[in-house]
Amino acid sequence: MNIQTLSKIAIGLGISTTVLMSTTKSASAITYNFDWTGDSGYSVTGSFSFDESTAPATISKSGLGATNDLETLIVSFFDPSSTPLGTFNNVVGGVSSYQYLNFNFDTVNESFTGFIDIGEDTDTNNPNEYYLFGTIPNLEIFNPASGTVDNGNSPINVAADSASVPFEFSPSLGLLLMGGIFGISRYTKSRKASKLITIDN
Repeated sequence: MNIQTLSKIAIGLGISTTVLMSTTKSASAITYNFDWTGDSGYSVTGSFSFDESTAPATISKSGLGATNDLETLIVSFFDPSSTPLGTFNNVVGGVSSYQYLNFNFDTVNESFTGFIDIGEDTDTNNPNEYYLFGTIPNLEIFNPASGTVDNGNSPINVAADSASVPFEFSPSLGLLLMGGIFGISRYTKSRKASKLITIDN
């Protein structure tokens, strides 16, 4: 490996380290995906997010308005043949738009607890609205126009979205990279000095 190549590597490492060290503050927002299927095959899927660096042991929100911790909540409903029935954004930008929202999530055990009501119900008997409600694990999917369409007592499956796991820069990695840069730099200078001595002689 020649001196020019080593120099390029050193420069590349230097730039990478600078970028990494300038973003040492970790991203704290985390997203969870969830799903539930009733005894008759109707199902619910969705996701929600919150700032895990400030989140309490249990995140709770009911009704309309600003939330203390929950940043987003979206829920979708499907019939037994997986045909979409509706998707509803209950929380956007930390503000709930669903008047009957009831959300309780245990951040320690990563599970829903207590009473839940997510989806859409505008009190208009709209056949295109659905909501999942009940006390965990006894839940049902309800349609304002036709009533209960499915129920069951299976738990809601919850899993953290791998793409949202916070990244935090490792100080030891930074020191290792800086050490490598310093070593390559010293080696390059030493090689140059040796060539100059050889030429002089």
